[in-house]
Amino acid sequence: MTGTCLSKGEAAVHWNARDEAWLITATTMACGSPDIPSCFRLPCFCVAPRHRLTEVLQALLASLASLVDARRVQPEEDLLSVLVQGEQQGAFTPQEVVANTLLLLAAGHETTINLIGNGLLAFLRHPEQWAVFTHAPRQHAFLATEERLCYDAPVKSFTRIALDEVTYQPTWIVKEHIVPQAILFDLDGTLTDRTQSIVHYAERFQGDFAGYLASTTVSTIAAALLTADVRGYRPREDVVRDFSQRLPWRTVPDISRLRRHWETCFPLSVVARVGLAETLSTLHARGIRLGIVTNGEVQFQEPKITQLAIGRYLSTVVISEAVQVQKPDPRIFAHALAAIGCAAVHTWFVGDHPINDILGAAAVGLRPIWLTGVQPWPLEHPEPTWQIAALGELVTMAPRTNNAT
Repeated sequence: MTGTCLSKGEAAVHWNARDEAWLITATTMACGSPDIPSCFRLPCFCVAPRHRLTEVLQALLASLASLVDARRVQPEEDLLSVLVQGEQQGAFTPQEVVANTLLLLAAGHETTINLIGNGLLAFLRHPEQWAVFTHAPRQHAFLATEERLCYDAPVKSFTRIALDEVTYQPTWIVKEHIVPQAILFDLDGTLTDRTQSIVHYAERFQGDFAGYLASTTVSTIAAALLTADVRGYRPREDVVRDFSQRLPWRTVPDISRLRRHWETCFPLSVVARVGLAETLSTLHARGIRLGIVTNGEVQFQEPKITQLAIGRYLSTVVISEAVQVQKPDPRIFAHALAAIGCAAVHTWFVGDHPINDILGAAAVGLRPIWLTGVQPWPLEHPEPTWQIAALGELVTMAPRTNNAT
């Protein structure tokens, strides 16, 4: 029907590679390839070496382009000739003709094979259902097919993009919005309220060092620490020393003791950002995989997650010390994507730091969402398209109609 019969040699290039790379037509290498036009960089999990996936796709595209060239010279009674006619009338570009041919080949051939195969496998695994079906096949044929589509879909990953702004009360879907399969979060400053966490820590600090401090208030201790802390982006030794110098002491304790107290007690003092539990609970209930990517030491970051009581919502936690690479290095994001089992094109990253979180995530192909009001945005970079002022906004951005099958 499509007119895409390949020669014996071309078919060998295509089908012998299916176990390794045919997934490329259904689900893309988030990083894409400079050797393939952007409209052909299809979303898929990287199940084979990048160069091999590129080779297979290039060979398939070359075969399809040759068939398109042949139909321009000698049209036939097939769908490919109709597409070529559309190109000649200005409805398609040459690349769009090849792209649509590839889509039809995948959607019409691969999905049918997968639906039949998945259905047979499901019946083999559930003989009681096969018995129900064979008892009245004509009666159950339609519903059985529909049920197989839902039970084990022929396409495992699919991206849906809104072409225009749409409102389904109370959900607002903006133009070019992609419903995510996974959302990764920064930890400090994004899931935690650092100011309130420091105030909470100051209360404990006042009690634990009451015998050393001159008369002072919790607010004075918190203000001294907030000034020294610089929103968490300062070497810990410098923070503790600066903090110590800003306090009124009767007897100054050893710096090492102050540092141990910070490292032990601050993780237990973290305060969740407003709406954290409700947001994660709702997103998790909608089938969206959630994870954390954070810089820091394991023994300092893990107790914070425990204190927040959010572990039951998380599919993965990636801490820089454990993987020996820090944000904004692309490798830490790639590690998180592999751990959560999702392609970058289907994943959001929510963070407060412009460089480490937003630009770092964008460079890997994730959709970055900037949590404003924590870190200032650098003037040398354009502000990101996607911004939120509160975590709860994610519930509206990731609507209930999440059909990433």
